[in-house]
Amino acid sequence: MTKMEAPYVTIAIFPEPGDDHVFETVCDLLLERGARPDGENHFIERRRRMYVDRSPRFDLAGPVEIVMSAGALDDPDTTRRETAAFARYLTGLLVAVVERTRPMYGGIGIEACLPTPSELREGVSPQGFVTDPFFVRADLLGSPALKETLAGEFRRSIECRAGTVFASWWPFVDGKESTPGGLSIWQTWAGGRLLGRVAARHIRKSGQ
Repeated sequence: MTKMEAPYVTIAIFPEPGDDHVFETVCDLLLERGARPDGENHFIERRRRMYVDRSPRFDLAGPVEIVMSAGALDDPDTTRRETAAFARYLTGLLVAVVERTRPMYGGIGIEACLPTPSELREGVSPQGFVTDPFFVRADLLGSPALKETLAGEFRRSIECRAGTVFASWWPFVDGKESTPGGLSIWQTWAGGRLLGRVAARHIRKSGQ
């Protein structure tokens, strides 16, 4: 975590298998947004230090992550307005990334690992894996059961050209603190299991 403060927040995406250009595309996007280079794969955007990384985990394709300090999402002294403003910034950055790269899925999480399709299929515990918000690409949401399940689990749906961002944690929903504060961590994530199966089918078809 060179030059980064812990805890940290990640914007992680799971690209198409065999897409070797996503990492470079994300770096180029940050530069186009006005980010200033600050060392190898490190950038500063709006006084926020971040870096782009390839996850060392392998499952047909590896996640690509933008990592930065969790900032207002972790600081108990920040106001509700500041927390919501930081959440809007992160959501906007996630949407910009997925619009450019069109990954299978992705999300925003504090010290959270993005699950691979096989981990999703196995029925991961939300406490260990779920990022909130969570993005799913439009063609994968062509499965009615998947979209209906995710819409029922999360409190807000944010549509974009690439797909849908689902959110439950209050900074990303309406800026008003709520209980529960996000997706339940006490049960297996049903939407994740469905997504894992849909993603696996898509990968198999793409390989034919």
